[in-house]
Amino acid sequence: MALESLAAALDPGDHVTALVTGGDRPPRLAVTSRRTRLCDDIYAAHGWFWWSSAERIAPTSELSAAARAVSASLRGVRVLRDQM
Repeated sequence: MALESLAAALDPGDHVTALVTGGDRPPRLAVTSRRTRLCDDIYAAHGWFWWSSAERIAPTSELSAAARAVSASLRGVRVLRDQM
């Protein structure tokens, strides 16, 4: 599963992750930065990772790019897709 792969790609020293399933929402990866306490839910659908705001992060086939974007964003640094 793409969300499990993303969780494994994120540094556990920097992030707390939890795969959340059930209820009336699709599966999601809850990610919290240990450094900044910023957090977001990440979804995987239609070949892409998505922020909870419905913005694309990276294709699920580009796991390292997705992990970099999530890490940067939760550090408070905005990464444009072209910079990945």
